[in-house]
Amino acid sequence: MVEKLRLVVGAEKDLTRSQIAALLWQSRRVAHNIAPEGSNHVRLVRHLSRFIILGFYTGSRSGVVLGTRYSLLDFERDFMRRKPKGAKLTKKQAPPHKMPRRLKFWLKLWRRIDGRKADYVVHLNHAPVTKLRRSWGTARDAAGLPEDVTPHTLRHSRATHLMKNQNVANEDAAQFMGMTLQTFLDTYGHHDPEWQKDAADAR
Repeated sequence: MVEKLRLVVGAEKDLTRSQIAALLWQSRRVAHNIAPEGSNHVRLVRHLSRFIILGFYTGSRSGVVLGTRYSLLDFERDFMRRKPKGAKLTKKQAPPHKMPRRLKFWLKLWRRIDGRKADYVVHLNHAPVTKLRRSWGTARDAAGLPEDVTPHTLRHSRATHLMKNQNVANEDAAQFMGMTLQTFLDTYGHHDPEWQKDAADAR
């Protein structure tokens, strides 16, 4: 099964839905040694599964995903902020966006599980996760994915899937991803099924 999923990842390192599903499956089943050094205690951790789901459906950068707080979610208006109000502005855009319907199910489930004890959506024993270490590599290898598949691959994958979807306007996709339309077209335009079709087929 794993060998069948060992597909070639393109230059933008985009993953198919089957590959993402395999990565998510392994993230829920692989035991990670997160005990202090010198201890053999091994246990399952769930923060990676949340990171994968949140990262793919929002298309946000890794730092934004790890920094997502429940206070940034508006379940009534299906609205999400990527950063708190007043956060320091940077060159990398992180605009608010519509809450994906499939993601809303998971977010509400996690909120019920966490209660009021957790501030961050992706957490480890209610403490924020600042960086993915061995857990990502362990799940990636178990899923049969190449080493150049990094957490940022989820963002590329989301953008690629949006470009391939003929029901999504490029302007909406670019705004959702926090990119300019030109950057979105320049980077992912070749994934559009109609990309340069008229020019290529012209006599």
